[in-house]
Amino acid sequence: MSTVTVTITVRPAVCRGPPGAPRTAFVLAGGAALGAMQAGMVHALYERGIVPDLLAGTSAGALNAAFLASRAADGGHRR
Repeated sequence: MSTVTVTITVRPAVCRGPPGAPRTAFVLAGGAALGAMQAGMVHALYERGIVPDLLAGTSAGALNAAFLASRAADGGHRR
């Protein structure tokens, strides 16, 4: 029998605002159909002024979260 060791490094999230303030997170699921739907959902949330402080995702959701994070870093979305 062999043993496999996995090491996971977790970095603390950097959020805007004072400590203890409410945060908004978008947690995006995986799957091609959900990934395609997420673009419209996120656009509608941004139109209503709901902007995330944190992004997380799995598979297609992770790709969408990375895209949103890069757009936010470039000033693509305003709060």
